[in-house]
Amino acid sequence: MKKIAIIDDNKAVRSSIKNIIEHNFKNSFEFVEANSVLSGHKLITETNPDIVLLDIEMGDGTGLDLVHLFSEIHFKLVFITAHKDYAIKAIKHRPEDYLLKPVNPFDLIKVINTLQNELNTSTSPISNNINKIVIKNQDTSILLDVNSIIRCEADGAYTKIITSETEYMASKNLKHFTDLLEDKNFLRVHNAHLVNANCIKMLNRHTQTGITMENGDKVPVSSRKIKVISKFLEALS
Repeated sequence: MKKIAIIDDNKAVRSSIKNIIEHNFKNSFEFVEANSVLSGHKLITETNPDIVLLDIEMGDGTGLDLVHLFSEIHFKLVFITAHKDYAIKAIKHRPEDYLLKPVNPFDLIKVINTLQNELNTSTSPISNNINKIVIKNQDTSILLDVNSIIRCEADGAYTKIITSETEYMASKNLKHFTDLLEDKNFLRVHNAHLVNANCIKMLNRHTQTGITMENGDKVPVSSRKIKVISKFLEALS
């Protein structure tokens, strides 16, 4: 199991970040935490995390000070801060990403998903297929990149797979794809709809067409699911 270190002097922020990641990447990561530069340095040295989510301004110094304590960086580094002024200095350390507080949950999910795939690619002997699924119909089997899938829609005993480029009709029901994709940041927002959370553009709580996807598709969301998604979006507010 990969390990994520969350280093921030605000306990509520650490908890929110952890909750968002745990909710969307079930049983994928172990978490360790620290609340200062010195404790963060000790934590990284002793636990050897794969990913470090690092606040910049803390009580005993900055995240940049912490990074300077290492002659080499052997982890994926993501700066998370409310201070835009540090952006240029932070970029000099070549982080994987730089997120501003309050962190947009979908931005955080995208970053973690990307880093997870990179870590799997570097360690897995079957890494080329780690983020692909097979779509079968009566005549063909297609190896499809999960990241290209925008959403899935039930069509009786079949499932329509909508990607950024085209559509496929798979000879499996929606439950099959829900089980297959639930640990890859897909959300079952309706009995007939499964969506890629990375591709959600807008959530409207007051209409039956609750979600607009990046490709412009309108997806209905059950009232119960709207509440769940709303809480998810507000987790860091």
